Amino acid sequence: YKVENQPEVNLIASFLPDEIRVYPNPVKNILDINILHANKGKHQIELLDGKGNKIKAVQLNYTGMGALENWNLSGLPACQYFLNIRQTDAVTGKLVKKGAYKIVKIN
Repeated sequence: YKVENQPEVNLIASFLPDEIRVYPNPVKNILDINILHANKGKHQIELLDGKGNKIKAVQLNYTGMGALENWNLSGLPACQYFLNIRQTDAVTGKLVKKGAYKIVKIN
């Protein structure tokens, strides 16, 4: 039994700071989600409350040329939310990268 021969699992890369930008934070009304990397694929973006309940979700077919999502959060109560972004390969559907961001909503 050798450790070096074991398969590597759960080693999904995280987005680098310059690949995904989420601003402003704290947010009052409009949250901008800017995808800036060059890797094509599908992106699943989810906003969750502190209890893990899904507030909003979208799926993007990303072309690798940049994308900007503007989400209106003005109707949500002031508290902490979590934004999860997962990128899957356009052909295989396998998870390529992921990221989680804490969002503070203020009124």
